[in-house]
Amino acid sequence: MVHYETVFVLPGDLQPQKVDEYVDKVKSLIEKNGGEITLSDKWGRRRLAYPIERQREGFYTFLQFKAPPTAVAELTQFFRVSEEVIRQVVTKALKGKPASPMMSVPPAGFHAADGA
Repeated sequence: MVHYETVFVLPGDLQPQKVDEYVDKVKSLIEKNGGEITLSDKWGRRRLAYPIERQREGFYTFLQFKAPPTAVAELTQFFRVSEEVIRQVVTKALKGKPASPMMSVPPAGFHAADGA
């Protein structure tokens, strides 16, 4: 199985319970098609860089999983036909990189000049 990552954005005006239900739907779809979730990270509500479908905020969710290519095709099709998803991306995970971009953020107060 190949390692993949996906980030998807749901509308910011969605209730937190609905967001959790949608994330569970995506996880069950991956597992139903022979995949395995290795990391689930909810980034929460964030302001979008530009309005998308009249939305200015969205709920971001990051998933890392192992799955066969057929499961990824099924997931991509699910995202395409879903009305809840504002934006999404599914990519192969790179080896040696952090699992989540949120994990690579330096600690508060850290400056590159401090270490040199």
